Parts: sequence; structure tokens; C-alpha cells
Amino acid sequence: MRSSARKARGGLFAPPLRVWIAAAAVFALLFILSASAFWDLRYNEKPFMEDSRKRLEALSERDKKGLRVVAIGSSLFRRAIFFDGRMEAFAADNGFSGLEFLRITRPGCEIKDFEPFFDRVLDARPDVLLIESDALFFVRPRRDFFREYPDFMRHVLLKSMSSKRLVFPRFAVQEIDGATDLPVITEGLGTAQMNELGLRNLKQRLPAEGLGANALLKKAAAMGIRLVIVDMRREPGFEKFAGIERAQTAALAKNLPAEYGAALISHPEELGREYYWDYAHLNEEGRRRFSLWLLGALKGMGGALKGMEGGA
Repeated sequence: MRSSARKARGGLFAPPLRVWIAAAAVFALLFILSASAFWDLRYNEKPFMEDSRKRLEALSERDKKGLRVVAIGSSLFRRAIFFDGRMEAFAADNGFSGLEFLRITRPGCEIKDFEPFFDRVLDARPDVLLIESDALFFVRPRRDFFREYPDFMRHVLLKSMSSKRLVFPRFAVQEIDGATDLPVITEGLGTAQMNELGLRNLKQRLPAEGLGANALLKKAAAMGIRLVIVDMRREPGFEKFAGIERAQTAALAKNLPAEYGAALISHPEELGREYYWDYAHLNEEGRRRFSLWLLGALKGMGGALKGMEGGA
């Protein structure tokens, strides 16, 4: 009987209190160490805003020599289009000289995130304003702490695993657009894991109830700036997995006021898995192909704009 009682007690064994205290201490330490990075992610917009304003002001001060283009979007644009001077050099290497290009992107953004410098965009006097479809037609509602913090920590853990050490990314610095690409945190994940991560990210966005860029688009159209919405496709396998309808963006674009004269364009071909880093972001070869296609579209727009000026 005593032996049976001891076995029963052994089956109900729980870690000693000191183990729970140690675990709680580790979690508390992790929370304290991550607090600064989480605040950086959620509230620190100053570095991105100041850098974007400076770059737009520098563009507006340049003597206009050719087609001037400003591109606004999220990380989808950042991975799909070359940055500023590199895009201009890429254009020149492919027979399109005189292009003046400025790319302003912010991961996980919506068009309202760029509102503080809408006037600077117009002051830069672009001939063409490119806007990524996701940034224009979708919003990402701010979630409460208990939903956002776990996703933040998941990002930290993915980054730490790829770096093989505990890393708290400087999100405000990473949001600044530049020629150096951010590390791909999904590298090393299997297709199923990447698809699940992509689906979770996709569910965080909602169709915008109103157009957050009405003021910008209305003024741009009145100034004769050509408005072009670029439909950004995800990796084909992920689109099938997530049930993404190709006609969705076109349907949303139809709701734009006709006086804006906005055009919707998308890459004419389905880029295969070999051109993507993950479920949505193009790799370097994918970017080269996408940028080359975009340059062709812009070159046609430049010719049309010159024709309109000559007719005027």
C-alpha cells in the first residue's frame, strides 16, 4: 500500500517552486530587455519621417532633367524595386536615360502612414506617382498589447535564430528606406511554415473603408501628376494556399473617383517560386525582372506625358 501511495505521489510530481521562480525571472528579464525594441516598433516614427522629408526635399531641389517618379509602398515595393540612384543607373543601363527616381517604403504600412509628408511629395513635382496597391487599399488596425507583443516576440525569435544569438532589432532604423536590404527573417523556414506566417500576416490587414490618400490623389491629379497603382502579387503557391483572388485589386481600383485618372498596372507574367524570398517578397533576381518590366511601363508613360505636353 505504501509503495502504491509513493507511486501515486510520484505520478503527480511537479517542478519545485524554485524552477517556476527561475522561469518567471527569465521571462521578466526578456520582457525588460525587449521593452525598448517594442517601443521602437510601436511608437518611434521620428527617424523614418525625418529621413523621408529630407530625401523628398533633396529631390525637389534637383533640376528636372527627365521623367521624375516617386514610388510609395510597403516592404513589397522595397523588395521589388531598386532604390533611388540604383534604379536610375539600372534604367540608364537598359536604355532609359534621364530617369529621376525616389522610393519611399515602410514595412507593414498603409497610405495614411505617409500623410505627414504628402505636401513634400507634391513639392517634388513628380511626373508619375507610383503607389503600391496593398498600401493604398488596405489598413492594418493597431492591435492591443496582448496581440501585438506575441507577434513582436515571434519576429525577435526568428531574427535571433537566423543570427544564432539573441537579437532585438532596431525597428525605427530598419524602417528607414535605403540601398541596403533588411535581413530576410524567414530564411531557413519550410514552405508550410512560411505559408502559415504569410497567412497570419495577411489576416492582419483589412480593406480600407475610405481612401486614406484622397487629399494627396486629388491634389496630384489637379497638378497633372500621373497616378499609377501597382498591383503587387504574392508567390503563386502562397496565393493558391491563401485563396487570394487576382481580381480583388481591380475591383477596389474601380472605386477610385474617375477624375483622379489613376491607372492600375501589374506584372503581366506570373513570377515563379524561384523569384521570391518567401511568400510575398521578391529576391534579387525577382527584383531585377520586376524593375525591368516597371521601367518599360514608365518609359511608355513618359512618352505619353510628352505627347500631352506637346498637344497642350
